[in-house]
Amino acid sequence: EDLFPYADNPESFWVGFYTSRPVTKVYHRHTLSLLRAAQIAHLLSKSENASIYDSVNGGAEIQNQFNLLAEAGWESDIFAHHDGITGTAKDFVMADYLKRLESSVDKAEKVMAKSVSSLLRKNGKIPNLSSNPSKYFEFRGSNKSDCFPIVASNPLAWPRNEVVEIMVDTSNVHVIVDGKEIISQTSPVYERDSK
Repeated sequence: EDLFPYADNPESFWVGFYTSRPVTKVYHRHTLSLLRAAQIAHLLSKSENASIYDSVNGGAEIQNQFNLLAEAGWESDIFAHHDGITGTAKDFVMADYLKRLESSVDKAEKVMAKSVSSLLRKNGKIPNLSSNPSKYFEFRGSNKSDCFPIVASNPLAWPRNEVVEIMVDTSNVHVIVDGKEIISQTSPVYERDSK
């Protein structure tokens, strides 16, 4: 016999644990996906550049990145408590869970930025990427000679096909993969005048 719904005081009804707080559950899943991608990028970066990392501050940089990943994991795992993942936690507890998830995302993004920068190393120079993955794709001009790399990865264990959407400030866009232009689409985005 199912106990739901029930009330433990006149104002608190415990119902809908499968459907309550769906946005928070999606945010938790997004956090876990980002964290997993950061762990993979960190591992690849360390394996590709182990001698460089070990020579910088006696490996302190790689340890710092590992510590950030561990902290991000702990913060996101707290949401897996039965009141968090079911959505039955009280509002003030859910607010704390969300703060921890935001902190986890921030830490994972920092590790991702360092790791991807390291993997994009050219001629011994590491590009300085923002800690926000959405800025990896920032367009830096509408000149025909401007060219910038796009990093897309699949942290899953199986192949997938997805549309990649990138905001640019021109319709003169050519997407080149392995030296060949591929089909792409440019769609205008209309912004409301702020006046």
